[in-house]
Amino acid sequence: MILFLVFFPLSFFFGSLYTESVFFFFCLSSFYAARKKNWRIASIFACLASATRLTGIFLLPALLWEQYKDQLIAQSLELKNKAKNSNFNANFKSSFQLLHCYIVTLLHSPIIYISPLGLIFYMIYLQLQFGDFLYFWHAQPIFGAERSGTAIILLPQVIWRYLKIFASVSIYTEAFWIPVIEFISSLGAIYLLILSHMKKVRLSYLIFSWLTVIVPTLTGTFSSMPRYIILAFPIYIVLGLLDNKIVRYLLLITCYLLLIALTILFTRGHWVS
Repeated sequence: MILFLVFFPLSFFFGSLYTESVFFFFCLSSFYAARKKNWRIASIFACLASATRLTGIFLLPALLWEQYKDQLIAQSLELKNKAKNSNFNANFKSSFQLLHCYIVTLLHSPIIYISPLGLIFYMIYLQLQFGDFLYFWHAQPIFGAERSGTAIILLPQVIWRYLKIFASVSIYTEAFWIPVIEFISSLGAIYLLILSHMKKVRLSYLIFSWLTVIVPTLTGTFSSMPRYIILAFPIYIVLGLLDNKIVRYLLLITCYLLLIALTILFTRGHWVS
């Protein structure tokens, strides 16, 4: 996993003057604390992540699932065992008790109160500074690439937009190959996340990663996707779980060569914001 993280074709962002490396540290620290059942520390790191990048808010549902899985599944089994030989009313009561336990746990969880504070404070700042607490979304067209700052563009529409680009732009220009890289990397990330499900990677990791990869596409473009894809760390896990060593080493070599090529493109101004 570590080698794929280091040599991943888009990992040059971790060494650049962007927030990816710090954000990635906060995310992994939050999940680590959650795995240790230290929900307060996990929430603090999630708060720092949401203050660093907007996608940090996606740690909220991931951590809530992690806590639900840890604290309530045992209660669910206990209630089901009690109701196993009882009638329908007892089963209904058991389900109601389980729901009640979940709501109580949710309301007392530091995750729901601490994790979103980073984003909340940022939105308050935007409201005070620009008069629009959703300015981070409404300002998207300023960054070009036909981003939408009002409407939500679904993934099939984005794919269709890129197919039209491929059909209308000369294959001998950068205007063709840069979208190709964005298109392949985005769909490749989606495929690897699907593969992560098949490999039974931890669901909380996948909740965070799916939201991190899919939500940015709703602006109507894949142009910034490399910066989001590298944060979907189940990709590195599933690549590291490949059984065939020859395939794994060939992929590592390919990733390294692509890393060199894409780093050169990055130094020429591509994906710079």
